[in-house]
Amino acid sequence: MYGPTELGRHLLDLPQLHRLLQQPPRHLGVLPEWSGIRPRFQIQWVEETTSTNQALMAQMTQGAAAGTVFIAATQRAGRGQWGRLWQSPPGGLYLSLGLRPEITAPYSLYLTLASAWGLATSFENLGF
Repeated sequence: MYGPTELGRHLLDLPQLHRLLQQPPRHLGVLPEWSGIRPRFQIQWVEETTSTNQALMAQMTQGAAAGTVFIAATQRAGRGQWGRLWQSPPGGLYLSLGLRPEITAPYSLYLTLASAWGLATSFENLGF
């Protein structure tokens, strides 16, 4: 199971966050005109994993749908871009989101920006 963890300077209650993320998109700050492109999230929570990316990739390879999210409070062997070691000590919130976008490679860099903005907006709208 999972419990409270620290996000920045705020104590984050993961069970509460899990319940809040099940709300309709408008509660998360998704603009009505964009809510149609928001995938249905299939959220999986664990206290610890080797790597959220590895766990998610295994699931996506086995047919998991776009919108599958794997979240962990800590990772033992996380990796960042270009295989760099990702420091994942207890107290953080680590996640990987599986998407199957139909965009060309030059535009794929915008996914990171849009994802970060979406997370920040959702956390703010949820009071975190």
